[in-house]
Amino acid sequence: MLLFYSMASNKHRKTATQVAALFMSAHDSDIELDDDSDFEFSSSDIESESETDGAVSDTHGADTSVVTSDDACVVTPTAKTTDTSSTRRKRPSKKDTTDEFLWTSDVSVPTADFTETSGFRNLPANLTNDSKSLDFFELFLDSDIIQLMVDCTNKRAAQTEQMKPDDYYARSWTAVTVPEMRAFLGVRLSMEHLLLKPRYADYFSTSCQLTNTPGYRAVFSRDRFLSIWKFFHVVD
Repeated sequence: MLLFYSMASNKHRKTATQVAALFMSAHDSDIELDDDSDFEFSSSDIESESETDGAVSDTHGADTSVVTSDDACVVTPTAKTTDTSSTRRKRPSKKDTTDEFLWTSDVSVPTADFTETSGFRNLPANLTNDSKSLDFFELFLDSDIIQLMVDCTNKRAAQTEQMKPDDYYARSWTAVTVPEMRAFLGVRLSMEHLLLKPRYADYFSTSCQLTNTPGYRAVFSRDRFLSIWKFFHVVD
């Protein structure tokens, strides 16, 4: 329809609109309707334009056909036709899609009978209500897992020293032990959940009195901590 508006002159724009309407009428079976009512397009909704004085005359009850000439498109009345397409697509009505959903104010509260005893099960005999949080933590990170960390970390450091003899941390490496690995894990947890600094080396720095944290230096030197962190492994 925009093409007709752009090509037609001001005098014949209404004629171009009528031609576009007829074109849509020929393909109205492909138009998706917005409601459930039957859609019928006829020329009773189209007004023809007179070329003599520009007046608009009513052509109710008759269809129109298009006659082309060199100057313009002229719509002339013809016999009345109606669309009898039986393949017209329709949107489902709202009634069809909402009848199955029925709202009610009655609420059925489910009932359940809990007969089991709440709390921990299968705890070791050495754990009681007075046990420390570390004792419960070691249920998940036990001595076997820590020993695995120690063995894999030492092996990784030895592999690095073999492949890169000039590596600073591998060259000065000494085997990590189980107590040292436990201390390392505690320091790492505190760095993630207790005190945050931009770099790991900042935890051991003494350059700023305001942000000085001597507690970390009491456990590890900076180079020892960074070397364990570099070679830390839990797999071969």
